[in-house]
Amino acid sequence: MRIYSIALNPVIRIYGEYKNTESKYKTRIRSRYSNLKDSRNPELRAAVLTGQITPDKIAVMTAEVNWFPVYTCTKRAHTTEKKHPLQNTDMCK
Repeated sequence: MRIYSIALNPVIRIYGEYKNTESKYKTRIRSRYSNLKDSRNPELRAAVLTGQITPDKIAVMTAEVNWFPVYTCTKRAHTTEKKHPLQNTDMCK
């Protein structure tokens, strides 16, 4: 029952924001689902299941804040490497 409520709370909160199930609502739901399912980001799933990140917070997180600090840092470092292949900086320090 706990996982059901964890899954349902963000959906209810997002629906309350848009008051319909049109494009913006569907996009936000798909985004949350994809990020929670992402195999490169198991820390996010664990944080939600253990209560470190509440379901309500998942519903309102922005793309910049998404998703978990470890993943965000890794993602930024990877992006930096793509733009500047000769630059060797560790953005996670």
